[in-house]
Amino acid sequence: EEEAGDLSAEEEEDDDEDELFGKDDDDEADKDKEAKKKKKEERDRMREHLSTIVSLVTERAERVGSLTTAIAALPEPEAGGLTTTDSDPSLRTNATIMASKMCRSSLWSLSEYSQYLSVLTEERDVQDVMEYLRLIAEGNDAIKDKTIGGDTEKTDKRRNRRSKRFDRDYYRTCVAEGLRSVAYKFVLSPIRCGVKLEEMQGHPDGHFDYVGRTIAGLEEDPERGGPRQWMAPVISDCDPFQFASKLVDSGDLVLLSTTQSSTTTKDEKDHPEFRDPLKGCRYVAAMELAYEPRIRKTLRQLFRKKAVLTTKPTRKGLENVDFFHEVYGLHLIRDKPLMDHFPCEEREERYHGLNAEERRELDESLASREAESCLQ
Repeated sequence: EEEAGDLSAEEEEDDDEDELFGKDDDDEADKDKEAKKKKKEERDRMREHLSTIVSLVTERAERVGSLTTAIAALPEPEAGGLTTTDSDPSLRTNATIMASKMCRSSLWSLSEYSQYLSVLTEERDVQDVMEYLRLIAEGNDAIKDKTIGGDTEKTDKRRNRRSKRFDRDYYRTCVAEGLRSVAYKFVLSPIRCGVKLEEMQGHPDGHFDYVGRTIAGLEEDPERGGPRQWMAPVISDCDPFQFASKLVDSGDLVLLSTTQSSTTTKDEKDHPEFRDPLKGCRYVAAMELAYEPRIRKTLRQLFRKKAVLTTKPTRKGLENVDFFHEVYGLHLIRDKPLMDHFPCEEREERYHGLNAEERRELDESLASREAESCLQ
């Protein structure tokens, strides 16, 4: 009876301890539930972003399709008459002018970017696609307003909505004047530049398949088919200034400094644009290359892998930072790889193709690296 009493007393003490401190198994189960809940929320959020991108892509594709239909419905030119590609813009239809200025084949392919979106895992990469679409849409809207006008109220609303983006005012003006189509006469298109950069960086030897690689949904240019389509066009018969002069004479290149006045004075000839007439074209190409999703993703990965961190203490830091200071170890760092401080960035890239056990082992190894980092 005494032993039974002792056992019951011990059980009561265990129950009291469980009530006070809880059970370890319950804590682990709660942590697992919280982790699963966070993963589910992250997955749902990514699905919402992807659905938004798909709807936006579909909308742009419908607009391009309607424009293509309008171009196809144009009457054929009479034999010996003027064609729609003559240098006089007054003889062209609005649809042809907009199509030539928008340069859809240089910027966008629905099939290619749909395949790209299907393999993305990071929210930032999806956001890059959305920003790229917004930039193209702003340029195309500027072309539409310049060519055929538009609803004044809608135009004013767009202008008010993006009134803070002063950095794009010059871009919209250049695109509206047709400088985008001139730029890709001597610059590799953003979509091809992005594909080429991504695959060259992904290959161990920096190899790229110039012959076999194609852009889904785009037809090859018969004049620049095969490997040449993956290389920037070369203007070999004249220098840049002569090339620009020919385009100005034909009406394909518009100097923005002359759009405000019908006459050219001596002071206007001293304008920087007359000395560098292709400046606006280069600016348009630079903006669109900088926003291309694959280029941004590849450069971000290169920064993560190559960036190093160096710190140098001030005179006060040398005097005050000792073994017991909270930033000890951070004041004397030299060329330390940034990836050592942020191994969580590496986790997403290395998760592909791993099962649950392998992912757990990877998490443990990265957690130990993170614990040993001096930025804790």
